[in-house]
Amino acid sequence: MLSRRTALLTLLLVLCPLGASYAQALSNRPVQLIVPFAAGGSIDALARLIAPRMSENLGRQVVVVNAGGAGGIIGAGQVARATPDGHTVLIMPINLAMMPALYRHISFNAATDFTPITQLIASELVLVGASKLDADNVQELIALAKRSPGTLNYGSTGVASPLHFAVELLKTNAGIDVQAIQYRGDGPIITALLANEVQLAVMPISVARTYIDSGKFKALAVTGSQRSRYLPTVPTVAESGLPGYEVSSWQGLFGPAQMPADVLRAINEAARDAVRTPEIADKLRTQGQEPVGNSSADFATRYTADMALFKDIVRKANIPPQD
Repeated sequence: MLSRRTALLTLLLVLCPLGASYAQALSNRPVQLIVPFAAGGSIDALARLIAPRMSENLGRQVVVVNAGGAGGIIGAGQVARATPDGHTVLIMPINLAMMPALYRHISFNAATDFTPITQLIASELVLVGASKLDADNVQELIALAKRSPGTLNYGSTGVASPLHFAVELLKTNAGIDVQAIQYRGDGPIITALLANEVQLAVMPISVARTYIDSGKFKALAVTGSQRSRYLPTVPTVAESGLPGYEVSSWQGLFGPAQMPADVLRAINEAARDAVRTPEIADKLRTQGQEPVGNSSADFATRYTADMALFKDIVRKANIPPQD
């Protein structure tokens, strides 16, 4: 039988916040969770979803702060220059890994000025075609593009986007010519696809699934390394004859460089638990997003690999540097 002292210690361990054994590394000041975009977007929504649970885990308030501007560069720079004490962290999409390949001048070094804390979610992407596209899969698309080079268009929201890079990598690997048409967001691209003004686009599965299910879009392939649970019958691009092809999207948590190990561990554990909490994980999955919550080392490996991938895509696609 457990002694009263052992039982009390066990109860305290159960009741303590997850990061309590490490949270003493933080002061009692609130933790600022910097969203480098305006309120109301998907990054902001994820931050506000996980902040209350992170507050519980750390035993101190996590406050969402919007610092938008310049495609996320302003807010990211704010975190890069912050003291690495765990009180200023950044929630950022995969765009951070693209910036070194795309921009001539930014106020930070994306490779050295941040500490990757954890990948929060993975967002799956799908290559879709307009309903009138004369191709039902990637191989038929490649054949069509080679028969009529330069006649196919795809909708893009700009160069600093995994959606754009996914098509550019496809073009390079398949040796085809497809022209980009710029739009201001997913909504206008959807409208253009429905009207057959463009024939192709890469979109988050969460955005495209309704149109795929209704037959308004053709799902040609998913762009990740494996099939999606949301579109289980749709093959990957790699399965479709382009081995090694993979482009997926993520949102992750970063701190300034040189975060102390105990601080990093506290924030990592608090965030990992937040995205894995059943009610939060279920909500994310209903939006077509997969909760991850991995180790700092694993996320750093992914982040470094993605920076190298996007640098290679920019080089092969001859995408000009951006100011």
